[in-house]
This record gives sequence, structure tokens and C-alpha cells, in this order.
Amino acid sequence: QDAARESEDEFRRLISGSFDAIIVHQDGRIVLANERAALIMGAASPDQLAGRPVIELVHPEYRSKVRERMQELDRIPSAAVPPIEEKFIRLDGTPVNVEVLGTTSRHGGRPAVMVVFRDISNRKRTEAELQAACTDLSAAKEELRSRFDELKKSQAQLRISEEKYRRIVEGSDVLIFALDPDFRFLSVNRTVDKYFKVK
Repeated sequence: QDAARESEDEFRRLISGSFDAIIVHQDGRIVLANERAALIMGAASPDQLAGRPVIELVHPEYRSKVRERMQELDRIPSAAVPPIEEKFIRLDGTPVNVEVLGTTSRHGGRPAVMVVFRDISNRKRTEAELQAACTDLSAAKEELRSRFDELKKSQAQLRISEEKYRRIVEGSDVLIFALDPDFRFLSVNRTVDKYFKVK
């Protein structure tokens, strides 16, 4: 019995010094939590979490999945379930994004489940900002592509108009010419060329 108590005390020291949040639950209720877990869950101390049904800390959208994982741990001794992203509900009712893994454990000489989790709110916020930035970039690229297509179309139409103008000017029997401010010829049509014998 002394050895079991020593082992449990050592376990408590280990989880209390962990950088990750840790909750141990037994028969569906929290029996142990560390300071990091209390901080993430908005509790004044780990004792404020003790005795609470662990499922109440899980966001309703994820409770079905969490129950499945808990049943899997109940069925298989020394089992562990892989990390997943989900949401917990803080004591003030606000959601928090977490990454969670679970493994079988023991508490007071009886089977229990140890849940290790991290607050990933900053990561999810960064991912959302990156996604928004990518969406904006895609929209900007699409707009540039659209404007480039319009520019190409305008250039093609301009070339057609210039060609039509050139044919009309060159084929006209009327004298058509352009002068600069000093009254020097800039361009002339064939009729001017013939009339003035311009070479």
C-alpha cells in the first residue's frame, strides 16, 4: 500500500510539472488535473476541476467522437488513442481549440484514463488568417487575369481598328496627311504621295 501511495505521489509530481495540460478521469469524472489544465479551462485551481464529469468539458460537437474514444480505452488495457483536434468548453462557457490524446492509466489502484491536451487557439487563428490571405491572393490573381484578358482583347481590337483606318486612309482619293507643330509632314497617304510626287 505504501508503494502504491508513493507511486501515485510520484505520478502527481510528474503531471504537476508537465508543460502540457493533463486531466485524469475515472468512472467519467475528473479525479486529477494539473495547473496547466486549470489555466486552459479557466479554473482558479486544479481542485475546481475535480469531480466534474469529463464529458462536460467537451464541446457538444465533439462529444460523440470523444465517447467513442473513451469506450475504446475502456475495452483495451494499456491502450492509447491518437491525437485529434477538438474543442473544449471552459468553465465560463467559451470554447477553446485543443489537441488531445488519451491513454489508459491507474488512479487509487483502479483503471483510469489520462488525457493530455494543448491549447492550439493561436495555431488555429494563424491557419485561419493564412487561409483568408490565400483566398484574397487567389481573388487578386483572378482579377489580374481577368484584367489582363481584357487588355489583350482591347489591344486586339485596337490593332483591328488601326488596320481598318490604315486601309481607309491608304485607299482614299482624298489628300490625307498629318503635320507636326512646325508644319512638317508626319504621315501622308498614297494620294498625297502621288499629288506631290513625294518619295
